[in-house]
Amino acid sequence: MVDRHSAGTRGVWPRAAALLVRQALEVALKTYWSAKARGLEEAPMRAQLLCLEGTLTDADVGGRAHAAGGALSRASHYHAYERAPAA
Repeated sequence: MVDRHSAGTRGVWPRAAALLVRQALEVALKTYWSAKARGLEEAPMRAQLLCLEGTLTDADVGGRAHAAGGALSRASHYHAYERAPAA
């Protein structure tokens, strides 16, 4: 699929990339919370991102992670009335 471009897969790539980045963020947070606050890795992703803002010494990093998590969540969910995310 990577080598053959078609009109049918054109809008799939940006959403697939968003899903992969979102999955990487989720795994990184689970690993982080396993080391820092046992049990928090089982909390919903939104709660983990909110807690991240309060636990990091640089609150700006936590805020950016929270914003990125929200944007990735919106980009990776399919809505029939919306166009696919642009590259």
